[in-house]
Order: sequence, then structure tokens, then C-alpha cells
Amino acid sequence: MNQYAPPSRLHVWLNEVTIRAVTLPGIRDLVRRGIERQNR
Repeated sequence: MNQYAPPSRLHVWLNEVTIRAVTLPGIRDLVRRGIERQNR
């Protein structure tokens, strides 16, 4: 059930920061490359 209701406000904040960070150009490229490596 944790996937539907984060246990604390810290978890909500960390999720939001992570999502926002992934949209930044430099970090987006790093994430894309990491995903491509795992899919090989």
C-alpha cells in the first residue's frame, strides 16, 4: 500500500524533487543513458 500513500511528507517532497530534477537538461540525459544501458 506504500506505493499509493507515501509514509511521510519527506517522501512526498523527495518524489517531487526527483521528478523535477529529471526534467533538467543535463540530468535528463544522464537518466536516459542509464535507462538505455539497463535495456541492453
